[in-house]
Parts: sequence; structure tokens; C-alpha cells
Amino acid sequence: MVTLAKHYGVPHILSRMRHPDFAQPLRLAGANHIISTVELGVSTMVNAIEYPQVESMMHFEQGQIEVLKLAIPNNCYVTGRSVAEIAQDSLFPTGSLIIGYQPHPHDDLTIPNGSTILEPGSTLLIVTKPGSLHQMIDFIEGCQS
Repeated sequence: MVTLAKHYGVPHILSRMRHPDFAQPLRLAGANHIISTVELGVSTMVNAIEYPQVESMMHFEQGQIEVLKLAIPNNCYVTGRSVAEIAQDSLFPTGSLIIGYQPHPHDDLTIPNGSTILEPGSTLLIVTKPGSLHQMIDFIEGCQS
């Protein structure tokens, strides 16, 4: 299929790969992007085990950036605070950013601004570095005494 797509001048060719030995032949045939179904499945399972509170997670730039979807528990540190207050908190991981906000499961995901107030039970979409994942989860889930 890669060769056929290349023959017809398809500019971006995506290929699914089951075994890592096929990566180089697929690239030589013309595939621009190769997705390993095994690596994708294993990564999904590892994330579900290691970060059960994260609803979903995506890796970008060979794992240099993580985007995670995280629910805010009731009565936690971030509830009732604005995105600007949270971003200025010294415990908020450096280089992280809240890029999405969903107040309730039936609401659309929106792009928050500094004045957006986080409600209990809402969901956040956060960009962070892999080394900050645990710190971010601890920060968001930290409950008030």
C-alpha cells in the first residue's frame, strides 16, 4: 500500500506496523509516518497502570511533551481558583500549561483563559514535560485539609 500511495503522489503516507523489523523497509518504500500498533498498545496499558487517574494521555515530539486529560476531584486544591492563580502557584510544574477545560462531562471542551474558574468535577487538558507528570497529578489532586 505504501508503494501504491507513493506511485500516486500521496504527499504524506502513514503506515501501520506490527513488528519493528518492518520500520526501515516501510521508510524505504516511502512511508512518512509509521505507527507501531504493539508499541501503541503497550504504551496505553502502561499509562493506565502507572497513571490510573489520567483519563487519556498523548505523547508528542518523541515523548518530549505530554498532553493529559485529568479530572479534578471534589474539594481539591485547584477548585474555585482561576487558571491564572494556578499558573502562578509555586507548586504548579514549570513549563506546564492548562490548554483545555470541560466544566461538566456533557459540556464541550473549551480553551480557558486566565479568569476561568475551575469547578469541582470538571476536566482539564494539560501540556507538561514527562518528568513533571507525577508533580502535575499531585498538584491537581491535592485535596484541601
